[in-house]
Amino acid sequence: FLAAPSLAFLGGSLAGRGWSDAWALAVYLGLAAVALALLVKPLDALALGDEVARSLGFSPTLARAAAVAAAALLVGPSTWAVGTVPLLGLACAQAARRLWGHGHAALTPGAAALGAILMLAADAVARSLLPGTELPLGTVTALVGLPVLVSVAWEAAWRRAY
Repeated sequence: FLAAPSLAFLGGSLAGRGWSDAWALAVYLGLAAVALALLVKPLDALALGDEVARSLGFSPTLARAAAVAAAALLVGPSTWAVGTVPLLGLACAQAARRLWGHGHAALTPGAAALGAILMLAADAVARSLLPGTELPLGTVTALVGLPVLVSVAWEAAWRRAY
């Protein structure tokens, strides 16, 4: 039936993916990794504000456009490969920020590594939690990511209030 592939895409799944998919994805992720490595200094400068970035010789507009292009190069093929996986990026980015600070040289590869680890762990849980059934990957990642989302929102509200 035609609804089954759509539901699998919306729920996210690593089922049925093989090495050919991994190699195809690796090409895009490799290009994005190079782009992100080149963007480390401009992104760190942007974190200090547009004026500081300009004074350091970076174009904020160009840096933002390049960051969006690199993000699209990461997100598009990844979504093609596994479907939608909610809140995984949020959880990994927040954890990486707490572990390695705000510098993009450590933050970016750290978040990527945490994302890969969490994705594989979520897939293992999705396949083994209910015998004979595979939960959608997005359900498992949402269970991890939702508390992170609430924590980030709570922390932001707390900072604004005090």
